[in-house]
Amino acid sequence: MTITTLENTAHHRPSIAYVLTKLAIVLFTKELHRRYHGSGLSAVTFHPGYVNSNFGDASGSRVLTFMKHHVPISARFTATPEQGAEQLVWLASSRPGVDWTSGEYYSRHKIAKANRAAYDPRLAGELWESTMAKLA
Repeated sequence: MTITTLENTAHHRPSIAYVLTKLAIVLFTKELHRRYHGSGLSAVTFHPGYVNSNFGDASGSRVLTFMKHHVPISARFTATPEQGAEQLVWLASSRPGVDWTSGEYYSRHKIAKANRAAYDPRLAGELWESTMAKLA
């Protein structure tokens, strides 16, 4: 995995671009934690589960189009938007360092395993520097 792969999502199918974006969020959160946790900042990221919403309607994703047209089937395997938001509410209303660990990736209120590229400190640092350069 390279920083170029992470940043050039326009050349990928929507589902791959989405996965790369989620990876970038995890990497950025880990780097934010590494740089600023010592100053009192806590950062965390999470997977809300597979939520039955209109989130990706305009993406052109064949997978999402299939799911949308088979809602009775997919609804059994997906969360409602309220259920998807529950973990965010838990993280926002609980105590870092007590209820959850800064710098981690969560799923279902537990530290979860992310893609192995999410644990690459070099890639996280490159993403941080590239982002800061774009913001300057």
